[in-house]
Amino acid sequence: MVNTCSAVGCTNRRRKESDIKFHRFPSCKTRRKQWLTAMKRMRLDNPSKPWEPKYFDRICSVHFIGGKPSDDPGSPSYIPSIFSFTSQAKQSRRVEDRYERLIKRRTPAPVEPINENVQLAADALLDLQNAPLFCDRGTDPDPDPLEANLRALGVQYAELQDEHKGLQAEYQRLLSENQELRENVRKGRFTYTNLNNEQMRNLTGLKSCALFLWVLSLISMFIKPVGKICPGDQLLLVLMKLRLSLTNADLAIRFKICPTIVSKIFSKCLPVISQNLKFLIEWPSKVK
Repeated sequence: MVNTCSAVGCTNRRRKESDIKFHRFPSCKTRRKQWLTAMKRMRLDNPSKPWEPKYFDRICSVHFIGGKPSDDPGSPSYIPSIFSFTSQAKQSRRVEDRYERLIKRRTPAPVEPINENVQLAADALLDLQNAPLFCDRGTDPDPDPLEANLRALGVQYAELQDEHKGLQAEYQRLLSENQELRENVRKGRFTYTNLNNEQMRNLTGLKSCALFLWVLSLISMFIKPVGKICPGDQLLLVLMKLRLSLTNADLAIRFKICPTIVSKIFSKCLPVISQNLKFLIEWPSKVK
């Protein structure tokens, strides 16, 4: 895999003919944080947060005094300190002088070097603290198109999820509204399904809705719907006309159809009803 330096403004790549080395970021959290603080690289998607390296990210040896990192906390190359936003010569000379003074002051006492090492590392971090922050936008001369595409797809996916949730909510609202309107229309229609037993008895002479349904079962297969008027409502219309002697105009208003349709229904249904219900009539025997 081709290694590219992760430092801000650095375009170094791993090449066979180059003496530049590429180093992994420390696994130690404390030292790793010191390196990232020194780099001052911020996240692309959130410039207020520091950048976090991935397992394949590297930093080149150019950013270390002496050309390579040191494991000695007191060494000026313990953390990277040479960047495009610092003065390399001045920075290197100042840190090297501090390190030389530290070496001269070291004594056999085990505690003293540790305190001085910590102080030196703190001084190096303070030197870098006043340098400006840089976002990583444009630092890689050849940005990875796959990473950019994945980031764009992630944003698009989140937007589509929000849009989907909105459409689902709108669909449920319209579905509930449609069902409510259908129920209101059904209840407002004059139809046999909306009648109770008393209404059925007054309008048709049949004692109950159950009896009406039984009669309907005997003739429904022989009656075809006429427009929106189902076989059950056609039977209701005929029985109402026979019992109440209603005019075609009256029935047309009740069933919301024109009077000619009422006449058509009556003329077609009456023979069917007569033919299929004649077995219910008991004729008295002839007396000689």
